[in-house]
Amino acid sequence: MTRASISFKEAFYWDSYEKMSDHRTKGWFLVDSPTDVALIVSTYLLMVWMGPKIMKKRKPFKMKGVLIVYNFIMMLLNFLILKDIFIGSSRLSYRYLCHRSKLEFNPEEDRVMNAMWWFYISKCIEFTDTLFFILRKKNDQLSVLHVYHHSTMFPICWTSMKWYPSGAAVRLPMLNCFVHVVMYFYYGLSAIGPSVKKLLWWKRYLTLLQLIQFVISLSWSTYSLLQGCNHPAWIDVTNILYMCSFLFLFGRFYFSKYLNNVKSKL
Repeated sequence: MTRASISFKEAFYWDSYEKMSDHRTKGWFLVDSPTDVALIVSTYLLMVWMGPKIMKKRKPFKMKGVLIVYNFIMMLLNFLILKDIFIGSSRLSYRYLCHRSKLEFNPEEDRVMNAMWWFYISKCIEFTDTLFFILRKKNDQLSVLHVYHHSTMFPICWTSMKWYPSGAAVRLPMLNCFVHVVMYFYYGLSAIGPSVKKLLWWKRYLTLLQLIQFVISLSWSTYSLLQGCNHPAWIDVTNILYMCSFLFLFGRFYFSKYLNNVKSKL
């Protein structure tokens, strides 16, 4: 059985997927078993459900200093992940449109996979975004879009780490890290206070940048699927459907928050 093929009958058995997994990341922290991922996501959803109830009769926490430090640390983490993936993949002459991954061990492949692992773990760290909303009683921020985004990115990134932690799979994390560098830079400045926040007129363009990211990601996965780039087809199909859901949710948010406001002023 190749990594890119699986029969209809075998699709119902975990062992079939396990055989297709990338042996290079076997034994890595939070990579082997889906159980750990499911428990973490379940804990996150429990926090979303119980957190506002626990905070209901409590005063919101003032977290200015924590937010500034957290956002700039996350900006730096995403920059370092982007840097390592880019350097490693460039030295390996990756073709980002359709790179045929080789199951090999070498320093640059290790560099790429380590960065991909940190990208995966960063999606778990980003659950802290939601925790801060809860502690500050910003419950209006706990939208369907926010919770869906955070609760699904972690397991989606896990599938990449387990089955395809290098090759053409690096293009999406690179793009996402770039967007998050810009995003956390904005939120870090915003946390400083009103004196800086009033200068951040470009907030709407963060959402627009995310929408562009989803279109590019959707196009890449569609191309990989059509070209048969030695990439598991089910991963491409999953990503196409996932990007379509993001385009719908983020597109609806952008339209309601920015375009509707413009129309109402005309």
